[in-house]
Amino acid sequence: MLLSSPDYRVVVYRGFGYVQAHQCLTLLGLFCLYVLFVKYRSGLRRIPGPWLASVSTIWRFAIVWKQDMPATSIRLHEKHGPLVRIGPYHVSVADPEALKVIYGADTRYQKTVFYQTAQARYEGSILSNMFSASGGDYHARLRRATGHVYSMTAITELEPLVDSCVQMFLSRLQTAASTNTPFEIDAWLQYYSFDCLGSLSFSEDVGFLSSGSDVGLMINAVDRIFDYVALVSGLTTERGLFAVDKVHARQKQPLDSKDILSRLFEIHKSDPEKLSFREIVGAMSINVFAGHDALAISMRTIFYYLCRYPEIRTKLSHEIQKADAAGLLSPIATYAQAASLPYLSAVINEAFRIHPPVGLILERHVPAGGETISGVHLPEGTVVGINAWVLHQNKVIFGEDAHSFRPERWIEADPEQLKEMRRNMFAVSSHAVTTTHSSSD
Repeated sequence: MLLSSPDYRVVVYRGFGYVQAHQCLTLLGLFCLYVLFVKYRSGLRRIPGPWLASVSTIWRFAIVWKQDMPATSIRLHEKHGPLVRIGPYHVSVADPEALKVIYGADTRYQKTVFYQTAQARYEGSILSNMFSASGGDYHARLRRATGHVYSMTAITELEPLVDSCVQMFLSRLQTAASTNTPFEIDAWLQYYSFDCLGSLSFSEDVGFLSSGSDVGLMINAVDRIFDYVALVSGLTTERGLFAVDKVHARQKQPLDSKDILSRLFEIHKSDPEKLSFREIVGAMSINVFAGHDALAISMRTIFYYLCRYPEIRTKLSHEIQKADAAGLLSPIATYAQAASLPYLSAVINEAFRIHPPVGLILERHVPAGGETISGVHLPEGTVVGINAWVLHQNKVIFGEDAHSFRPERWIEADPEQLKEMRRNMFAVSSHAVTTTHSSSD
């Protein structure tokens, strides 16, 4: 019979093989077309960078996974210049002149979905805050409503709220020293930072220092969230609402305190439309979520370099001892007293410079019509941003030894150079990452 004929089966098999080969070739052709379209997209085709990064997000994912984005970004910019393509539609910018253009208060560049990655859900819907707000009228309204609460004047008024945390931390250090017990400084600095943010926000610490442990595994959860944010975008998380219970408790039972939460409730009480209850929850959540980690990273950096360079530690110690002997320091030094010590200020500034808390570009969309950055016209919608690690190690701004930890640069610089260095520093607030000359976040 025809159907059982060996010759017929051969023809059928060959037919299937032809169809499969044809499909494979078609898919391969479509893939090649996609790669060519993305690689040579108008406006980005001449921007240098890793080949894989220009056609796929796999490159970025791999670098972030290895926790090597800061060092990799510095190397790429030193090799290629002010613009480096780090994704199919992503460009890393190292031009200091672009800092205010991209992040200034009056910028037209809007935040990308990256900032929404860590948004939590509250009562069934996404909880917005100053960090995740993309810009425009809503962001401006939140900034006007709450900006004064986070001003330097307002925060220095809250200094007494963290005195107990300072005393507890020093007590832990003294106990460890007197008993010759190993002291995991990295963990304790994170405990200290979390408790300080709790005290500033709610007039009570969270209990990390008193227990000597990760209370409720909060720090562990935050670490996982940051890993998630670095690797993934466009999704949401239910985590990060550590402050919700505190906010609800304060609403039910007001406290006679001038902490951050009380000040936000005062704004809400005077005009609920100016600042809603949900927006208070969002603000307090991001205070704890982002604020404590940035503080802990900066303090760890200071301790690390003081241990690594004994001569710097000795010089700083002499300055503090001299000021203390002169009666210029209270038992727990105030911000004003600490700021009057030039070498201490230099060490802190250098720590912020050499090890910024965020190692990725702070993403923004190029506005409608596109814009020219570093002499290259980028099409609208392109994701651009500046990596603080790259900017902070710019040798033109910070000197040929920009890769080195040298606090003296902040003392030896002439007024014009010092102004330029300060202008090109990123700072971290409890709301978000901002530049020193901008409150756009």
